[in-house]
This record gives sequence, C-alpha cells and structure tokens, in this order.
Amino acid sequence: MAFFLKAPPHVSWPSCPRQSCVLLPLRKSTLRLKLVGCTASSSSPREVGGVGNVGEGVGNVNSVVVPANVLVPSVSSQYTYTLNGLNSAANSDVVGVAVRAVQLAWAAACTLSNKSLDEWQGMQDDPARVQVRATQLREVATSLGPTFIKLAQFLANRPDVVRADYMDELMKLQDDVPPFSHDVAMQILKEDLNIKSLDEIFVPPFPTKPIAAASIGVVYRAMMHAPNDDSEPVEVAVKIQRPNLRSTILRDLWLFRYAAVRWLDGASRARLGCEASVVVDEFGRSLLRELDFNAEARSLAAFQANFEHDGEVVIPSLPFPQCNSPRVLIMSWVDGVRLTDVAAVRDAAIDVDQFISTGVRAGMTQLLEYGLFHGDPHPGNVFAMRDNGIAYIDFGNVSELSKEDQSALLDALIGCMNEDYVRLTKALQELGFLSDDEEVRQRVSDALRRVWIEVAGQGRFDAGALAEDFSFRKITDQFSKLMYDYPLRVPERFAIIIRTLLTQEGICMQLDPKFRFLNVAYPHVARMLLTDKLYTRRLADVLVKSPNAAADDDDDDVNAIAPGELDWARLWQLIGFARSGAGGGIFSLLPTMLKGAWAVFSDAWLLGRLVKAAALSAVNSVARGLRRILHGRGRRRGQQHDALTPAPA
Repeated sequence: MAFFLKAPPHVSWPSCPRQSCVLLPLRKSTLRLKLVGCTASSSSPREVGGVGNVGEGVGNVNSVVVPANVLVPSVSSQYTYTLNGLNSAANSDVVGVAVRAVQLAWAAACTLSNKSLDEWQGMQDDPARVQVRATQLREVATSLGPTFIKLAQFLANRPDVVRADYMDELMKLQDDVPPFSHDVAMQILKEDLNIKSLDEIFVPPFPTKPIAAASIGVVYRAMMHAPNDDSEPVEVAVKIQRPNLRSTILRDLWLFRYAAVRWLDGASRARLGCEASVVVDEFGRSLLRELDFNAEARSLAAFQANFEHDGEVVIPSLPFPQCNSPRVLIMSWVDGVRLTDVAAVRDAAIDVDQFISTGVRAGMTQLLEYGLFHGDPHPGNVFAMRDNGIAYIDFGNVSELSKEDQSALLDALIGCMNEDYVRLTKALQELGFLSDDEEVRQRVSDALRRVWIEVAGQGRFDAGALAEDFSFRKITDQFSKLMYDYPLRVPERFAIIIRTLLTQEGICMQLDPKFRFLNVAYPHVARMLLTDKLYTRRLADVLVKSPNAAADDDDDDVNAIAPGELDWARLWQLIGFARSGAGGGIFSLLPTMLKGAWAVFSDAWLLGRLVKAAALSAVNSVARGLRRILHGRGRRRGQQHDALTPAPA
C-alpha cells in the first residue's frame, strides 16, 4: 500500500529575541513578571493557559558553543513561564485551585506535624527515623502527581535547600511512576498525528503497554512504515505526554508561588540570600519548557550535530520529524543495555573501564566544549553499547552554559588544582553562588579550604593521591553543610550540573566500586588545556604558582618553589594525565603534544609568561642550590660542635 503521512495540525507562532525578566514588587502577596526587550511582531504572541509563545524564554540553546562547522538549530520554546499566564490559568479554574490548595495544605500539615514530633522526641537526626521520613516524603510527592514528582527531582539536586539524606531518597524518583490509560495515550497520538487509525503509520499490532513511564509521559516501542514502500520499517520509541499535564502543572505553580511570596520569601532571603519565589521561578521555567516535545526534538538535533563525528557517543535520530508535536516525540530506537541493570552490562561483556572513560569524556565535552549538556543522565536515560560506547536518550532536560560560565567553571577547577581558594571563591561568585561581599568571600574561602582538605585527605590537588573514600558525593555533602552556615545558593543551571555529576558518579561506582571521578576526568581536562584554543591560555594559570596558593607544610623548606615560578612537577603531571587520556601510549600522546606546543608558540602572551616563569624558576633553582649547600655546611658544623661539647654532669 502507498504510504501517505498527513501533516500534524501545528501552528506557527511569531518569534521574538530573548527577553529579560524583571520582578516588580506590587504588594506583599503579589508580584508581577514584566517581559522587557521583546520586539513586537505583526501578530501578537498568544498565551495559552499560562504558557505564552513569546520567544525563546529561559533555557534556550541558541548560544551553544560548538565547532564552527557544526550547525545548531534554534530551540526557542513555545512554553514560556510568565506570572500573568499563571494568574490567567488560576482565574480560569478557581474551584480547582481551591480544592488543590486544601489537598496540599493537608499534605503539608501531616509532613510538618511529623517533623515537629521528631523534634519533640529528639529524634530528628536519628538515622532510622530520618530514613522513614525521607521515604514518606517521596511517597507523598508521588501521590500528589507530576508537579510534585518533578519538584522532588528538582530538590534532590539542591544541597542549599534539602539535606543530603533526603536528597538520596528523592533521587529515586526517576522512572518508577505509574503509567496512565493506554486508550487515552492512543487518542493523544492519533490527534497529534492527524490520523484515524494507527495502522496508517505504524506496523500492526501497536503495543498495548508502554516500556517506560515517567512524570511527564510514557514511552512505547513500535515499528513505523517507511515513507518508501521499498524500505524496511523503522523501529522507533514513541513518547506521549500525560493528558491535561499543562493545566495541572500551571495550577500547582501558581500555588507554589503564592505560598513562596506570602510566607517563605523572608526566611529564604535570610538563609539562601534569595527569595523562595526565585527558586520557584527557576523550577517553573525548566518544567514548562520540558512539556514541549518540539523543544526536546530541537535539543536532540543539537546533540546529534555536536557528536556527529564521535563514534563512541550515540544519540537517537529523528527519522520522521514531521510526526513530532508538543505532545508526541518519535525517535529511533536505541538498542543498548540500560544501566539500571548492572548485571546485564557485565553479561554483555562490555569493557567497563573503557565505557566509564567514554562516559566521563562525553560529559566533560558537553560542559567545557559545547556548553550544551544533558541535564538528567540517570541510569534509565543512559545505555551502554556493546562496542563500549555510550548512548543518551530523553533530552527534555537540557541546559546550556555560556562562555562566561564555562570560563568561571574552569577557573574554579584551576583554583582547586593550585590550592588557590581565593580564586575558587571568586569563581563561585562569578557563577552566582554567593554575593559580592569581601568579608563573606574571605570566610567562604577559608571554609572551602577546610572542606577540600577534609574530603580529599590533603590540600594538594593530586588525583593520584586522593583519599581512598574520596567522591564527588562527599564534596556535595560537605558543601551542603556550608549552605546552612554561609549565604550560599546554587543557581539552577549548576544544580543541574551537580545532579549530572552525582548521577554519573553513582553509575560509575555501581560498575566499578573503586571509581574516582577526578582520576578519570582530569586526563580529559588536561588534554583540553593542551589542545583546545579556548583554554590553552589557562596553561599559565595551571603551570605558574599562584601568589594566592595555600601554603604547603614544607614551604619553609629550601626546596619550596616561590610564587611566579614554573611548577615543573605540575607540567609533568599534566603531560602524564594527558597521556592517560590519550590511551597511555607515547604515540597516541604525540598529536596532543604537537597541538599543545603549537598553541604555546603561536600565542605571544602565553609564551612570554611561561618563558618568564621558567627563567625565574631557573634563577631561583640556582639560589635554592646555594642555600642547600650552605644549609648542609651549617648543619655539619652544628653536629661537629655538638660532638666536641662535653655533656653536662
């Protein structure tokens, strides 16, 4: 039979440049969100149930940093978070909002009464009681529906808001969500594809049960007819959004924000340095954008472009882009081993070490090279391929890092490497973790040094000598404690990065209990410092000892290098890590070294600084040699004097 694909009834909306959001206080219980800088078009943007099609909104990936020869499509979302939209949605369903408010108030009262009971009994820190309460909180979130499941997932990555023991429990909310009615799912699929029978597009029989269910939707595994009769059917994953999801989420967001502004902003400002309503806005923006499967399709296409020439990273394709809609997304099926089944990974004879290295490299590349990264790589969204590659699915939660954020993130890493906690604190300030207050920065700098020494077992950033129980989880646990003592908060984009790294570390430690994140990540960072033109100037920061670097225990020794000198030991360490990242062989390292040498000699500023540091190092080395000679002579004379001096009677 001939194959005719009917175009879905999509509506094309006018687009606007990125707008900025300004909060204007009107009354204690009301805030208005004013959109500034959105150029008017010939056709006014429409606002549907609180989601206005007014341009890119927050979370766009138009400014993704990619190689010049890779085209990144626009990913402007129809689903923009506006407070006027929330008010419209609430006013259109006053009774529903009131009923929901009573339901949420009862759940909150039960949760708070349990907390008060624990405090009255002095059991609030008892491990067994905490585990019970954390489990209860997860179950309450599940019973309250999609918004609260997503909120729990959101809070599971906010160490500035939630305790570490509760974070562990909330992170279990990944794929363990009941599906909705199959008949309703099929009705949505037919409506959005504009077909009367599934057999028009899909090879019968269409499955009657989804293979996965999450807070946003369900996924079916099916076969689709190819546009050409002569072509074989294509195996696809069909993702269908839950019904009435947008209206439910908008109603809950309105209640969240009302409660935040009316009761929580003052306490949140004192504890976090920002209003609770700002945290709600961050959550609302990311959640509404995740409802638009068209935006997810564009994010998926951007990932495909970034990893097009990477044979070890698999991104599903969009075989029938004309079939996608805001509620339906059809992707190619990825035939890999899901990481929720560690035994299956081992049974598939996958080289675990190579797979872990590939996964960490892919993650570091997303963060530091492309600036576009997968925000939810939990075990259900990551597959191990039988050729030791890695595959990603579910691109609903994708975030970007600007060039400024990438630069500050690398500054933070270099601050750790050089034990320069002043630089580390400044980088955290630039990233939005703390305010511009000199006294606060100094206190935080001292606290960060204590945390790093406690977690790593020493001050020195040497991945080969880290404490055996070192983990990124331990760092975040300690950082979470700092949140209660200092005015620190985690910006939304870095909350997602923290979740990404924690999840990646958890996956790797399941496969290899001896896994140390820095041991695997540092070689890839070293190669980027040596080969990527965006970062080669930072070689000077890594190889030249900073004047702000923390003092070593042996800094009074005659062998200690001075600020401004070239740290030769660090250079050999960097080359060693780069060699490890290149595969360990000298010939595999050669291209990296040639690129690094070219980057240094083609940059007059970098070459000049390294030559100056090397010259200072040579002069000081001679001086240190003379001091060692004099020090040795003085010590021998002292020993001779002690030998000739008679002991007291």
